[in-house]
Amino acid sequence: MVRKNEHMFEEMNITSLGLQILTFLARNPNKQFYIREIARNIGKSVGGTHKTLKLLKEMDFVKENKSGKNLYYQINPMNPSIKNFKIFITINELTPLVNKLKEISEKIILFGSCADGEDTTESDIDLLVLTNEKEKVNKKILNTKFNRKIQAVVVNTSDLIKIKEKDKAFYQEINTGITLWNARNE
Repeated sequence: MVRKNEHMFEEMNITSLGLQILTFLARNPNKQFYIREIARNIGKSVGGTHKTLKLLKEMDFVKENKSGKNLYYQINPMNPSIKNFKIFITINELTPLVNKLKEISEKIILFGSCADGEDTTESDIDLLVLTNEKEKVNKKILNTKFNRKIQAVVVNTSDLIKIKEKDKAFYQEINTGITLWNARNE
């Protein structure tokens, strides 16, 4: 899903189709796909997909491998922009949920593999939501349709203090996450 940040990618000559291809490949980083497979998975034409893949290869976002007569494509994990791109698309996908939770939360943090840009299609999206209205937050999360499972840790301030005291490693992981919302900054 492309929103208001699309202009940033237009300046790099990355089209909406290019973003869809990059998103698909970035979510499946350890797999190679032939052109028809990519086109089918994103619901686009083979010709347009092939043309865009060539451009993405020139930009070093994807790698191309030939096996027999088939060309296979995969995200280029050596390109440092890919991790940041994956984080960007995750945050962009979470924006509607974050907007729903703002009114009933104090802080929302993305942590784990999604915050590190190491996620795949099988990865849960790990969120910490600091709130005094746990039931409302859990209900809003459950009622939000999402293409991946959201693993939410919904806590109040005293719960967070207990986590800090009893599970320092987990607390550190949360602290190194990405703050998506902080009521104190508003």
